[in-house]
Amino acid sequence: MIMAYIMILDEQTGYKNVCEANKLQSDALNDYLINRFTEERKYSNFSIEPFNTTGLKGEYLDIYQFIKDDGTICLISLNFKKLSGLCGYINRTTGPM
Repeated sequence: MIMAYIMILDEQTGYKNVCEANKLQSDALNDYLINRFTEERKYSNFSIEPFNTTGLKGEYLDIYQFIKDDGTICLISLNFKKLSGLCGYINRTTGPM
């Protein structure tokens, strides 16, 4: 299994951060990629689907939306560098949430 990384909101600062995904999240993303799903895939209490890149320049095919059952959306990827760069861009353009 390849370690996945997830972008989450830091409640104290209001900014998004990238950290290692837990085992369940990593396993789900690896399953999604190994089976080459191209649409939403439902897991126990979340789903994974392709990241909507409308309005962004660049290639983000290896970043996915991690959607919790409560509607919270995080981004998840095996590519730490790309996810961290996108996180920085989001923090610069939106500021604290």
